[in-house]
Amino acid sequence: MGRIVDGTPLVALKDDQWQDEIMKGMRLDANDIMAAARTKGLRDLSQIKYAILERNGTISIIKKG
Repeated sequence: MGRIVDGTPLVALKDDQWQDEIMKGMRLDANDIMAAARTKGLRDLSQIKYAILERNGTISIIKKG
């Protein structure tokens, strides 16, 4: 949790694996991640390489190559 205070982005999803400690600590839900993914035109978890909680509170989605 301290990382968000010091401004370090946090990886919430990496290669189809939820980062449970981050998700729980930041009170993120899978639905929050998928809502951000849909804004990028992604509909399925398998299309996402990374989901990153940015220091400003937004969720960045990096799609698979």
